[in-house]
Amino acid sequence: MPRFHRRRLSVAGLAPLAGLLGSFAAAPASATHSWAGMHWARSSTLAIRLGDNVTTVWDPYLATASIDWTKAIRIDTLVALGTRSPSSCSPTYGRVEVCNYNYGVTGWLGIASVWTQYGHIVQGTVKLNDTYFASLSYNTPAWRRYVVCQEIGHTFGLDHQDENHSNLNLGSCMDYTSDPSGLKGTNGTKSNEHPNAHDYDELNLIYAHVDGWQLSSTRASVGATFGNLLAGREGASADPALAQPGPADLKSLGRVAAVDSKGRGRVFVRQLGGGTEVTTFVLWAEPLDH
Repeated sequence: MPRFHRRRLSVAGLAPLAGLLGSFAAAPASATHSWAGMHWARSSTLAIRLGDNVTTVWDPYLATASIDWTKAIRIDTLVALGTRSPSSCSPTYGRVEVCNYNYGVTGWLGIASVWTQYGHIVQGTVKLNDTYFASLSYNTPAWRRYVVCQEIGHTFGLDHQDENHSNLNLGSCMDYTSDPSGLKGTNGTKSNEHPNAHDYDELNLIYAHVDGWQLSSTRASVGATFGNLLAGREGASADPALAQPGPADLKSLGRVAAVDSKGRGRVFVRQLGGGTEVTTFVLWAEPLDH
């Protein structure tokens, strides 16, 4: 799947809300790091729940990422009670589950998986691989802040600003780097531990239009629907395919949709049928740390 700089035209009502018809909407041509136009449907400000399935070591970094991304004009994030086993990190319809676990020598530091129905995001998961974060190279606050910030950013529809690990930092967690702190002198002096103004501008472009509908679980108050949310789905119209777990290994990621500057697959797409697909963003560890 090629990288698009424009939002794909889609009928809003075909996705998760049966029988509800929306309008066609296109993204501004100036969009520069959205992925394939995918986005959460909104009719008002989005309140994206981030399920806290992480240990106390990761809690401060999850909290920081939530605060950072809430600075976007049309997105608020709320850290919510986690309901998933970190080892599998199964998705929950209507929100994003964030997990850490010793996933093994997989080659990746972090993975974000995003489920879409006809281009609209309906759930996501973030996995943080403690196998690498236990190592001397990655067991730093800067690396933890950078990775959790980037993977959560993907679940809103953002792609990377840059995929070169060796060039100067852009001051964005959506920029690949070998030195997220900017203190080693290898990638310039800017920190890549938080979003920058361009990330917020991009989100403003992605979410500039309204779809005419919105998942109730992404509203500021979910009321009585929260019980369904914890049960793993928002309503009876949820596609059973959405219950499928995220990738467990490279073979389950699907086809390569984009590669990084080293030729490694960095975005994969897996078709589930019925207009549903899973897009997975992979942040690889450097080879010398394998």
